[in-house]
Amino acid sequence: MKNNGIVKHVTRVGITVDDIYKSDFQKKNTLTCQVRQVVTIAATYPSAKIANEFQGNLFKIEEFAGMDSETHTSTQNRVAWLNIPTNMKKEDVEAAIVLQPAACIYSITSSQPIISVDQQYGIEKGFTTKNTIAIRQILRYPEGHETAGEIVLDSNGKPQYRENFFWENHKEDIDLRTSDPVDTFMPEGVSIEEMTDEGEVAATFVADVPKVG
Repeated sequence: MKNNGIVKHVTRVGITVDDIYKSDFQKKNTLTCQVRQVVTIAATYPSAKIANEFQGNLFKIEEFAGMDSETHTSTQNRVAWLNIPTNMKKEDVEAAIVLQPAACIYSITSSQPIISVDQQYGIEKGFTTKNTIAIRQILRYPEGHETAGEIVLDSNGKPQYRENFFWENHKEDIDLRTSDPVDTFMPEGVSIEEMTDEGEVAATFVADVPKVG
């Protein structure tokens, strides 16, 4: 898949079942099943851009001589949660997954918190808040990184949000980020000291997220 000259190669392994349990806000006649999938993404970035969101080009980046590229690889341990019937056991879910070999856990990345219809209902009823969801979804550097715990800003200086979802068929990751400075959200209680500009070091963590603008 290509985006602004960025070439991505995505490798997914089979989905595994972590646990089955009853959550605090469980829907009637259901249980929660936690599933996991390891996704490896190799993103190759060109040394220069030959087009942008306004200006196209007749030729592909590969046709330009001397355009060096740099590849960053990231591995994600993606987790998603499903509602399943109460009579289902782990082996039942595993058998159902076998029947859906193209099933995957895809991700949505956005400049805004990713809020489903159910979550919006919860916000309106006072069960949760947009700020709570944002703090859970905001991208931070992982443990072991020299700036672990700090928020990763995109190339436009905006925080990024990501959520994972299960899908029973193949589905590409979705990038909803924009370069619009108004299209952003900063959670309350987050300080500027927690933010780090995305750069060479950051790219190893967010290699699967094409830069915007």
